Amino acid sequence: MSKPIRFVCAAALFLGVGATHAFTPSRGVWWNPNEGGRGYELDRQGAIMTLGIYAYDADGNATWYLGAGNYDPINNAFQGEFDSFSGGQCFGCAYSSPMNIPFGTVSIQFSDAEHGVLSYPGGSVPIEHFMYGYASKQDRLLGYWSFSAGIADGNQLGPQTLGEFLTFDSHYDAGNGNVYVDGHGLVDSTVTALGTYSDADDTFVVDVTLPDGTIHHYEMQGDDTVLIGESSYGNSAPTPAVGTRIDYYVQLLEGGPASPASMFARPRRLPQH
Repeated sequence: MSKPIRFVCAAALFLGVGATHAFTPSRGVWWNPNEGGRGYELDRQGAIMTLGIYAYDADGNATWYLGAGNYDPINNAFQGEFDSFSGGQCFGCAYSSPMNIPFGTVSIQFSDAEHGVLSYPGGSVPIEHFMYGYASKQDRLLGYWSFSAGIADGNQLGPQTLGEFLTFDSHYDAGNGNVYVDGHGLVDSTVTALGTYSDADDTFVVDVTLPDGTIHHYEMQGDDTVLIGESSYGNSAPTPAVGTRIDYYVQLLEGGPASPASMFARPRRLPQH
């Protein structure tokens, strides 16, 4: 991609962020950065969400809490009845059944896919998705992706879809203080792409420049596996769009594999390129 076109795309990315969409809370490990050593493992299948909490009892003994319940996508909320589990086998010892005791109701009110407030009997705590493999949220775009969207025909969706297979494997410094994730077409290397992330509205923005200079613009929300939102092709009206991760392919990313972060300290932040 030539430098002038890159600057045009960078400006479009900077000005285009602003779409708001429904979100799905990110699966995986969550924590409070100010409370290292305690964490939350969140997963979801269909409408059911599960939450495992590894923490301690009042005497400082390691204790697990586990529960499940429905996730409410309208109110972005989860609630379930939990039990505490303790007194089981040591790691590597013969199995012995742990003791479980009813703990009470635990709920999470999510503000976006990465943040929420967990409430439990006797208190509450703000939590966030634990970022242990990326230097920034923007870097969650690094890897192989498939993007697709309908093509607008006036106010109607056309009979065809438009899509790209993209590899984001480096960074592009626009020279104005903004650094973007840089990519290209997986099938057609003359297709280029720039991606960024807005923390203000939790939105990923990707501009794909086709060989004829047409820009395919995406504004999407989600985690590092699926993004959902809308796109516009050239001067077309926005249409629904989806981005799906094909693979991480860490060995192809600049800088090589990162060292894992400790669960018991603040995560190490990798240098921005």
